[in-house]
Amino acid sequence: QHQMCIRARPSILKEYSGYDEKKIVLLSTSNTVTDKLTVFLSPYTQKSMMGLLTSIQQSSNVKPFSALNNTDFSSLRVLAVDDDATNRMIISSVLRRYKIKADIAESGNQALEMASQVYGQYDLILMDLEMPDMDGYEATRRLRSYEREHLISPTQIVALSAHSIEEFKGLAIASGMNDFMNKPIKKQSLEILLNKVLMDKIS
Repeated sequence: QHQMCIRARPSILKEYSGYDEKKIVLLSTSNTVTDKLTVFLSPYTQKSMMGLLTSIQQSSNVKPFSALNNTDFSSLRVLAVDDDATNRMIISSVLRRYKIKADIAESGNQALEMASQVYGQYDLILMDLEMPDMDGYEATRRLRSYEREHLISPTQIVALSAHSIEEFKGLAIASGMNDFMNKPIKKQSLEILLNKVLMDKIS
């Protein structure tokens, strides 16, 4: 079992909870081979530390760190896409708990229009897969094409679906999406995602 003790930038650790004090990570300035400890190579940056915390959380049975306590996500620009009014209301409500006022699109066509008009881009697009007229797969393919044509850095696009079978996940990734989340959205999964997007934004 991985153990953690991080001395670099300890103030960051105080913002998060749920980590066993007995967990230790080996701090090293060179590649060190070990099958018992996680090796954390210098230089130690805020982004690399958050990546470490996230990887340990995903592989361990620890409590989720709560974004509600200290982390400010209000700077994130999020677009949520869903054709169902109830789902849109739920997604908006969940994101507001993290101080995120998301833009909402009711279709793939509207999502494309909004994403192509936003100055500075969205940091994250939560994309429903099954929508009439234009589903999430096609909307993502067209958005990726638009980004390439205009030399725009790819936006993080995460699929939202009530289906958890591998076929849907594979199609989502093949269309150009970055990740896949099941509905209803789980708090821990969302917090991990938002932290990742925030770290990418400020790095």
